[in-house]
Amino acid sequence: MLKNVLASIGIGGMKVDTLVDQPEIEAGGRLSGVVTIKGGDVPQRIDAIVLELMTRCIVEARNDQKVYAEIEVAAARAAAEIEVAPKQELELPFDMEVPVFAPLSVGPTKTALRTRLDVPQAVDPRDSDAVRILPNAAMRSVFQGMEMAGFRIAEVEVEHTPRAPVPFTQEFDFKPSRVRDWGVEEVEIAFRPGTGGGMEVLVTVDRRGGLFSFGGEQGYRFKVPAKGVEPSDVAAAVRQAIGH
Repeated sequence: MLKNVLASIGIGGMKVDTLVDQPEIEAGGRLSGVVTIKGGDVPQRIDAIVLELMTRCIVEARNDQKVYAEIEVAAARAAAEIEVAPKQELELPFDMEVPVFAPLSVGPTKTALRTRLDVPQAVDPRDSDAVRILPNAAMRSVFQGMEMAGFRIAEVEVEHTPRAPVPFTQEFDFKPSRVRDWGVEEVEIAFRPGTGGGMEVLVTVDRRGGLFSFGGEQGYRFKVPAKGVEPSDVAAAVRQAIGH
């Protein structure tokens, strides 16, 4: 009886440990691995094994104050309704899709895979593993093109947009990296899923005002196929957008 009570509050209860096959995965790829469960001192039942890909992002902005929270990017279940005997060890494989809109692990953006065992009338055992979301081929060609055009990443932010077609907006702010900056304060880009696995790139050019010119923002967009494009083509599109 005492062991059952202790197990219900996490003492002598089952443990969970998740091992991912590849901790670095491209956006739009698949994340796989094994969930290892070790039984505790008493028999326990698992109603579900839940895997959640989580990222930290801006959920609200009030008076220039940004509120951050950890939001689910994707979720999957490895198994359901399992009886685990005392000291029993189970290994259960999992495979889940990483959405193409998953925020990339660039700058301060962090992502983790959380594993939770849904155990009735007990504290749910948990595990957390860091995962790096890498740019896919289309995104890489855009980043290479921005560098070729003379810009470097200065800041990255992720905002939760639950009412939009894509629930996350990750903005990459680029600053001119050369002395000649064409009067541009910064260029901001964001990705949107396109057709056929490609991407739509949203570009915002923030121009610096001068003695004979007005500042302000202008928006542009162009499409990139799934296999990517030549970085020189992206550089040319960016230069055209800024008027040079």
